[in-house]
Amino acid sequence: MELLRREPLRLGVLVPHERAALLVFRLLTAGAEVHVRSPHPQVWARLLRTSGADPARLVVGLPGGATPPPGGPLRPVVVVDEFTGSCGAPRPDLGAWQIGISLHHRAPAAPAPSAGTTPSSPPGSPRRSRVSSPRRTGCPPTRCGRCRCCRGTPPR
Repeated sequence: MELLRREPLRLGVLVPHERAALLVFRLLTAGAEVHVRSPHPQVWARLLRTSGADPARLVVGLPGGATPPPGGPLRPVVVVDEFTGSCGAPRPDLGAWQIGISLHHRAPAAPAPSAGTTPSSPPGSPRRSRVSSPRRTGCPPTRCGRCRCCRGTPPR
């Protein structure tokens, strides 16, 4: 996937902090200007000190704030919004040569279904079969639903 491009790009990333710091470091080495919005700016300030990055290219601040001006092909702009424990919406106002990254360190909790309803898939989405333990007939543990031992029909 080409990250640094003319069209705005929005990404959702679910990684531990160490890998997020590696992603930011790699974006810096690729020539990007990175703006990190985090409830823990001191953690990101440590990356600024240890990496030796130019403070104008790695800007660390608190959550919120305006999106920086659009970048260019020689200096694309990346805005990393770190969310801790809550769902966050991607930035709607990205311009040319900008990437918006919504960073989560763990999966946000899904809303619980209301009483009397059952969770369902959106219309048109593929249905997934349940995974069960291997049967005595030699069925694989992941039950594909297409092979002879899972369904009784030959694979297509």
